[in-house]
Amino acid sequence: MHQAHSLSRRRALQFGAVTAGATLLGFSGAGAVANAGPVPPDADEAVGADGASAGDTRFARRFAAARETLDSAVMTSYNDWPVGSPASTIGVSWYAVPGTSPTVNLQVKSGDVATVMMYVARRFNAEVEPLVDDYSSAYAYRMNVNNPSVWSNHASGTAMDLNFDQHPNGVAVSRTFSSGQVSKIRSILDDCNGVMFWGGDYTGTVDAMHFEINVSPGDSRLTSLAARIRGGGGSSLRSRANSRFVTAESAGTRPLIANRTAIGPWERFDVINRGGSSVALRAHANNRYVCAESAGAASLIANRTVIGPWETFTLLRNTDGTVSLRAAVNGKLVCAEGAGSLSLRPNRTVIGPWEKFDLIT
Repeated sequence: MHQAHSLSRRRALQFGAVTAGATLLGFSGAGAVANAGPVPPDADEAVGADGASAGDTRFARRFAAARETLDSAVMTSYNDWPVGSPASTIGVSWYAVPGTSPTVNLQVKSGDVATVMMYVARRFNAEVEPLVDDYSSAYAYRMNVNNPSVWSNHASGTAMDLNFDQHPNGVAVSRTFSSGQVSKIRSILDDCNGVMFWGGDYTGTVDAMHFEINVSPGDSRLTSLAARIRGGGGSSLRSRANSRFVTAESAGTRPLIANRTAIGPWERFDVINRGGSSVALRAHANNRYVCAESAGAASLIANRTVIGPWETFTLLRNTDGTVSLRAAVNGKLVCAEGAGSLSLRPNRTVIGPWEKFDLIT
């Protein structure tokens, strides 16, 4: 539990406290989307700053286009999404990040953007570090702190700062994230196919707290990624022992067993790359990692919140297109025991039909 603290201007903005500045922009007419002035960066924003700096050449084209929109009726952030205040005028709403406790709420652009951003935030919370609500934020109607000549992507609800107190703007990534955490972040980004960009990769001023949508409205990559996430995402394992799908039985409270004929949430797992052929499996049923319980002496069960040796497996790709899993904790192969009638256990030394699975993505 963290200590209570005074309400920052960032938080006040998120709750709709922006009321001044309409005359600053002087917008009127049907085409206007903003009815309040942007908030300039100040000392308070140094805690949760954002955005690529003016010297980051990878964003030069977007910066130029964004500056042109400052005099247009419909303004956009530098990733081309419309900005506005109050948040509801541009379709920004509050969303709870799945798996957070206490619940973390973020105000982001609805639709495909929200689907992708909640996916990234969920995985960050589960794989990198727990999120803290008071130190995680998204929508804020203001200019880009690191390049005030353009609108912040926060102003369009397409960027979020995660645990900004722990990862301050301008501080080297290596000072606040371990190499293992950085690897996990990169794994999340890889799964997003370029749709998300991490501020830790900025040139000039890095911003390790910051994640933003990296495609324009209508980009097919965003649509495809959101559809995959909404469709359940993850992967499923079908046992060659009985052609049934592996399930995290009883929403993950009972051991894994290959006894299902259709894929639902209990039959979906995120395959998390741990480097090389090492992986961890996170069950969609309860957002917990699959564990070779009792150092492999007991059945597999999805009941862990962190990845250690018991939660690590080697993914073996067989010549017939199937895969097998070898538990790191005891070096044994995972078996659909009893031709699939019993729970999965890591207790075999040779690959046969009971140790083979079709990996379905």
